[in-house]
Parts: sequence; structure tokens; C-alpha cells
Amino acid sequence: MRTLARWSLVALAVTGMGSAMLADGDTRPITSAEKAFARKTMEILSAAIPPPPSGWTVTRRSDTEPPSFLSGTRPRPMELFYEQTWEDTGRKRHAQSEAMTAMANVKPDPKADVNAETAEKRFQEVMGKISKAAEKGDQAEMNKLQPEMQAASKAYQDALMAKNKGLLDASAKATVSDADAQIRIEANARYEYLDVAAQEAVAPGIMGYRVNGPSGRQGATWVFLGPWQISKDGRSTRFQLPPLSGPSTSIATVKVRVEGEPSRAKAILAKVDWTALKGLVK
Repeated sequence: MRTLARWSLVALAVTGMGSAMLADGDTRPITSAEKAFARKTMEILSAAIPPPPSGWTVTRRSDTEPPSFLSGTRPRPMELFYEQTWEDTGRKRHAQSEAMTAMANVKPDPKADVNAETAEKRFQEVMGKISKAAEKGDQAEMNKLQPEMQAASKAYQDALMAKNKGLLDASAKATVSDADAQIRIEANARYEYLDVAAQEAVAPGIMGYRVNGPSGRQGATWVFLGPWQISKDGRSTRFQLPPLSGPSTSIATVKVRVEGEPSRAKAILAKVDWTALKGLVK
């Protein structure tokens, strides 16, 4: 009986876990009314994005078809998004062509080649010493060789960089600034946490929040429409609102993100159809 009771408890626990997992991942088919609302909303989101500037092309655009299923069984505003990716294809191709030509014209540097070979030989020598010390289990010797190993490793890396400098400089010609942009518009977004670097008006009555990108990458400018609650958290800024409630066929918030160089992002945002987007928020 004790064993049976124990197995019964296990079964109840497993059943409870299964129910919780199912509840978290519940989906239901979208209704015809919701599908019509989603299609109309997606059309407004896509039409709000301006055409790319002269010389640029749309290289990717997301689907505007409504989803077939919605998550959750309780009514709440459905989350929708639309995005496009742009490129200055002509400039990028020209830069790549210049890089290929420059790489083909790189001439070897005999002195740099000799220095790299010498540095590699020294590096291998120190590695050999450390390997022998490791085989003997001589930790003291390994510790003693660490500064020598670090110096040999750095010298070898520096020599390789010098040897390949011509190729690296040539390949860098393929890098073009302000040749990519991405525009994403989300309806019923609920939370964002950003390291805001600057704020500026990007259109009449529209404030943009600039976020710097990682080293060597362009950042993004964000715009938030709707009853967002904005608060500081140290150096970062939190954009949030209470859990969304109400009919699925309603829009509470709109969030716009434009990735690109600051001036490019501002120029794109200035041409967004803000009247249409603000008209969605009820």
C-alpha cells in the first residue's frame, strides 16, 4: 500500500507538471474576425514604412499574412509585427570589388615573413618546455615559464598581424558604413530594457531613444507609442506597462525600431506614417 501511495503521488506530480506545461504553451486557432483584424493591422504596419532612398533596395520583408494560431486561452491584445531590411547594394558591391582588387595586388613582405617564422619557432620552443614540465608534473617550472609563454605568444600574434597586414587592409575596403538598415514595427509589445545613449525628436511630437551598437556595429533608434511607463534603472531605461488586457482585436502599444547609422535612422523615422500608427493605439 505504501508503494502504491508513493507511485500515486508521483503520478499526480507528473500530471500537474504536464498541465502546467500545457497551460504555458496553450494555443488556439485564430477566429475569422481576429484574422481580418490582424490582416488589416499588418497592412497598416507595412504601409507605414517609407520606401527606401534612391540606390537602396529592400532585401527582405516579413510576411503580412495573419497567424493561424494565437497563444493563450484568455482574451488579450494579439502581438503582431512587420519588418524590412534595406541595403545600398551598389555601394556594397563596389566596395567588395575594390577589396578583391586590392587583395589581388598585395605583395609579400619578405622581412615580415622571416619575422613570423622566427616568432613561431620561439613560440614552439616555449610550448615544448611547458609540455615537458607538464609531463613531469612540475608545476613550479610551468609557473616559471608562464611569463615567457605570454611574451612568445604575443610576439607571434604581432608577427602574424604584420605579415598579413596587407591582406587585412585590403579586405577592410569591403566594409562600408551606412549601407544597411532594418525597420521593425511591433503592435502590442509590452516590455523593453535599453541602454539609452541619447534622446531626440525624430518627428513632430515623436521622441526617439538612441541605443549604441556593439563595437564596430551600428546602433538603433526606438520609438514607443501608447501608455508606456518609463523608468530609470541605473544607467539603463525600462519601458513597460501592466499586463495587457482587453479584446484580442485591439492595439494598446506600438514600438518602432530602426537599426542604422544615427542620421540614417532619423531620416527614416521622419518619413514613417506616424498618423497611421498613432491611429492604431486605442
